[in-house]
Amino acid sequence: MRILFSGGGTLGSVTPLLGMYDAIKKHKSGASFFWIGTKRGPERAFLKHSVNIPFFSIRGAKFRRYISIKNVWDIGYFIIGFFRSLILLRKIRPDICISAGGFVSVPVHLAAKCLGIPTWIHQQDIEIGLANKIMAPLAKTITVSVNVLCNSFPKKKALHLGNPVRDVVYSGKKSRAKNVFDVHTTLPVVLVVGGGTGAVALNMLMCAALPQLAQEYEIIHVYGKEKEPENLAVLKKTYTTYHPYAFLAEEMSHAYALADIVVFRGGLGTLTEIAALKKPAICVPKPGHQEKNATFFRTCNAVRVVGEKASPADLQKTIEALVETKSKTKEMITSLAITLPIPKSQEIFDVLTRTISK
Repeated sequence: MRILFSGGGTLGSVTPLLGMYDAIKKHKSGASFFWIGTKRGPERAFLKHSVNIPFFSIRGAKFRRYISIKNVWDIGYFIIGFFRSLILLRKIRPDICISAGGFVSVPVHLAAKCLGIPTWIHQQDIEIGLANKIMAPLAKTITVSVNVLCNSFPKKKALHLGNPVRDVVYSGKKSRAKNVFDVHTTLPVVLVVGGGTGAVALNMLMCAALPQLAQEYEIIHVYGKEKEPENLAVLKKTYTTYHPYAFLAEEMSHAYALADIVVFRGGLGTLTEIAALKKPAICVPKPGHQEKNATFFRTCNAVRVVGEKASPADLQKTIEALVETKSKTKEMITSLAITLPIPKSQEIFDVLTRTISK
């Protein structure tokens, strides 16, 4: 069995595919895996740290929903990407192409359709991205993270799967984490995650809240590459309970294990990991699809939401409320698990085999 994943540009379209990768390997150890991604996105380095999958890149084209001269260039890039995809697919000869969105996947799935290769797309976010809207008519199977999304796709194709999660997420050890992050107090631990590429607004809010938070909590702050907060060295020296990191790879699972609360940006990949580990979460979303994710899960009582323009005091009060009201925190964790289930490996493998045999 030969399986081709595609996705990149951000890690949002990457992490659920790695969850599928782990699941498929358990049931088909002899399967061969391949990946098509972008040239400059973070996925190549992330995959190198995570799995040993042959990686190929194509020139992606961003389909803008507004008038721009760049759209003319992108038409050319898309055509180049399509023919490059045809060449790669003939070389790889996959039995199936799987994607969780991302514009780099569109020419790949179009090429697969032309060559008669079955495709499977997975929809994570509450707002359906343009790439998945384009690929949906081409797909044999469409899986979704939350049940309500089934209404947005043809009934014969749509299936509520939940959101796959990587096995490594479960591997964290709290005892080891204390040494890794130099946390040796009994204070509650707040993990702040800005996503695969970081988040300036979240970083600014977190740093502004440090004078209050650092007295009451140990803070592990993953601020993102090229998103380093101003005066980072001063902050680190001033607050001994503040532990900033540009990026965490295998150490991320240990950070999760140690965390009592996770503050995140609003991506479904991070929220899925939070759900899998049964952690209470505070979302600080950016406008757009993350805000829609946050609104939906807040309505389900699955997360707490703080606006990115909120005051440091607002963030502090929200964290304190979760720490002090254990019963409400447990209700929130339960609601998240129900709303965003984690599929079993057999469920993922069954979808794979059915799609190939259709």
